[in-house]
Amino acid sequence: MEEICRKYEEFLQKCDECSRKGWGNGYYVPLILKSFPSSLKNLKPTAQEIKEFSLLLKPYQEIPSFSETGDYLTWLINQSENQEFEIITEHLDQEICSLCEVNKKELTLTVRGNIGEGLGEQMNKGSIIVEGNAGNWVGKNMGGGNIKILGNAG
Repeated sequence: MEEICRKYEEFLQKCDECSRKGWGNGYYVPLILKSFPSSLKNLKPTAQEIKEFSLLLKPYQEIPSFSETGDYLTWLINQSENQEFEIITEHLDQEICSLCEVNKKELTLTVRGNIGEGLGEQMNKGSIIVEGNAGNWVGKNMGGGNIKILGNAG
């Protein structure tokens, strides 16, 4: 868990630096994730570790790039060998955006709480259930899979 948190802090710091330069997040987030050292690229977090990590996010909400957390969670999910995941957001005041954007694997994801914009954008397979509300662009340009929002969307 220590390595996951340390890398997350580095990810947020790099997102903030790029944002201050005026770069769009669609450009810099993939570059940041690709820049992780090969030792971390071999990290295989379990579904339980990812869930536990989601419970540790509250103190990071004051960081300007917190909304990019969805990209980091998606990266963790794609690194994992598991197929079923649970992300807890009900304790958060800020929304996490871009969760499972361009999803690369067959998965079942349950989000317990609200989620921000871009959930499952360009998703091609898998299943997502949100036990809460979702922001704009849920499933935008989605090619496959399914997303179920139990609250409101948009």
